[in-house]
Amino acid sequence: MVIDTGMRIETSGAFVHGVRGDVTQLEALNQNISDAPTIRWRGLEFDLPNQDVYPPKKASLLLASVATSRVQPSDRVLDLCTGSGVIAIAVARIAGVASVHAGDINPHAVASASLNASRNGASIVALVGDLDGPFEPGLYDFVTVHPPAVPYPAPGSWGLSWGMEIATNGGIDGTDVAIRSVLAAKRSLREGGRLLLLLPRWCHFERVLDVLRGNFRDITESAVQPIDFFPATEGRPENDAMGHMQRLVDARAIRLEENNGTLFSYASVIEAYK
Repeated sequence: MVIDTGMRIETSGAFVHGVRGDVTQLEALNQNISDAPTIRWRGLEFDLPNQDVYPPKKASLLLASVATSRVQPSDRVLDLCTGSGVIAIAVARIAGVASVHAGDINPHAVASASLNASRNGASIVALVGDLDGPFEPGLYDFVTVHPPAVPYPAPGSWGLSWGMEIATNGGIDGTDVAIRSVLAAKRSLREGGRLLLLLPRWCHFERVLDVLRGNFRDITESAVQPIDFFPATEGRPENDAMGHMQRLVDARAIRLEENNGTLFSYASVIEAYK
């Protein structure tokens, strides 16, 4: 089988370290990640907690770089699908933003973001919650989001951990959570506020752009770079996962290429105004 080788192609409860959730559970999560390996980037340090938290990857750092160049210290920033907290922490520490909220549905990720914020001296509020809450609508000047966007066959899996599946599963064509993220950002932003969306072309890019065009204005691609298709190497693909990707490539729904045996695509930062 050949993948395209051409160039076309919240929970309520007590607060613990800025995390809202069950105290005992979150303390245990923090204990589990205290001795993790570390990623260093632009003077910041991020623990790699365990296999259930999405670590800072090349695409995450691309979005963090763009975000820190756009925001102002007086802005209110919301980072959805925060993972290890890299983008929220970067805008707090590098750009000096005082009001930064971060959210993720995975409590392991929220605990990790909280610990990483403490490690870097960043003031953020990290909350466990879905895209529909618990954040106040119409409040934020910026929303940043790196949503799960890997296509998953039904049924089928890439053989990643429970937490990494949450962090990557974008549904059949990779757009399910990305589209929900666009709509959540619209609810959360003030009029004139800005969305910064990380979108890989291994999902159905044009489908997400169509939703953006219906809800935002002045949509631009602010940055783009190649990224490895890591599920193929970090997971254990099953139930025709690679065949599913091939069918999406053949239908020109996604872009996935190969170079010296490594599958890759392109990640874009999409900037849009409400």
